[in-house]
Amino acid sequence: MRPVTWTNPQVRGYGGVAAKQNQEAYMIDHELAKLIEKRRKERRESYGDIADRGGEHLSKSYVHKLATTDRPPMPKPEQITALSAALEVPEDIVLRAAQQSAGYHVYETETPDTGTRILISNIEKLTPAQQASVAALVEHHLRELGDRT
Repeated sequence: MRPVTWTNPQVRGYGGVAAKQNQEAYMIDHELAKLIEKRRKERRESYGDIADRGGEHLSKSYVHKLATTDRPPMPKPEQITALSAALEVPEDIVLRAAQQSAGYHVYETETPDTGTRILISNIEKLTPAQQASVAALVEHHLRELGDRT
């Protein structure tokens, strides 16, 4: 008995127009992926090329993960800086794209200071009890502000 071989590229998932359409149908659609892919297409670069330009804080696999994962993790501040340099895009644009892609709600305000960014980007690492404690502290300080006005 002869082994079965597939000649239809649609069945195997590669080659021809069908494969191109299939690839486009599964493109990840979040802001950071769009930013990375736009730069890759403009410069005809690989994920490795971007990682190399970003220096020690980026790897080829990490750039690939950011561009191809449906909900990528929030990059560390040094990775945001490295991506900004590698993509030659202002850091605040990379930060906003990363926040939106990681599922954070992004509001049209000025970029928060470092303390606020640390609080926002790490809140999910806290236990529910710790999050409740942070929320209670913020509410307490807001009440104090209200009493002064």
